[in-house]
Amino acid sequence: MKDLAAHFIRSGYARLPGAVPGDLLARLGSTVDRLFAEARDPVRLNDHGEVARVDGLLDRDEVFLEVLQSAPVRDGLTALLGPDIEVERFRHNHATRMRSGEIPFRLHRDGQHWSRPIVSVFVYLEASRVENGCTHVVPASHNLPYIGPQAGGGGGTWADEYDDYHHLLDQALPIPMDEGGVLLVHGLAFHSVGVNTEAGTRTSMVFACRSVDDLRPNTDDSAALVLGAHRFRGNSATAESGSLKLRAT
Repeated sequence: MKDLAAHFIRSGYARLPGAVPGDLLARLGSTVDRLFAEARDPVRLNDHGEVARVDGLLDRDEVFLEVLQSAPVRDGLTALLGPDIEVERFRHNHATRMRSGEIPFRLHRDGQHWSRPIVSVFVYLEASRVENGCTHVVPASHNLPYIGPQAGGGGGTWADEYDDYHHLLDQALPIPMDEGGVLLVHGLAFHSVGVNTEAGTRTSMVFACRSVDDLRPNTDDSAALVLGAHRFRGNSATAESGSLKLRAT
C-alpha cells in the first residue's frame, strides 16, 4: 500500500478496483434500494419528484460503516490516514442515483483549504463509465492554492467561479470504475460527476474520512470512529480546566 499512498500524494486520487466483496456489495445494494424506495427525509428529489439522493447514511444502517471498515477499503484508508480514522457526518454521507441528464458536469473541491483535509471515499454500486457519468478528476489539482469559497455558503470551491481556476475546466480525466470499486479523492482535488447519457442509472455513495483530530476532545458526535481510537494529544490541563479564554479580533 506504500505505492498507493505515494500515488495519492502525487495525483490526488487512487483507485481500489473491486474493493467491496460480493456479499457486502449485495447488502449495500439492497439497503440503498430500500432507502430510495422509502424516501424518508432527509432526501433530495429531482425535477420529476423521484428520489435522487438519500442523506445521512451513517445513521440509517450499520452496513455503511461496515463498508469503510472492510478490507481492502480499510487498508487503503490506513495507508493514507494512519491507524486512527473517523468519518464525518456533516460532509458527504449520502447515496446518489443519477439518471440521464440530471446532474451537470461542474468541477469543484470538497473542502476549501489544506487546514481541514478529508479523503472523499466514493463507493460505486453500479458500474461507472464515461457514458453513464463516471467521476472525473483533475490530477494534482489538490496542490493548487486556496482562492475562495463556494457561492451560497458551500463548503468547497467551484472552479468556474474563479478566473484563476478556469484553465482546469478542460483538464479533467474520467475515472471509470466497476461495480464494487472504490475511488479515494483528496478533498482539494478538483473533480466532478460526469454526464449520464444513457437510459439507466448510476448509483454510488460517498463519505468523508480523515485522521482522528487529536487536538479535539471527543465531546461531540459530528464524526463516527471508523478504525483505531479517539486519541486526544492536546494540552490536557487546558482541556480539563476549560480555563483558556480566546477572544476573536
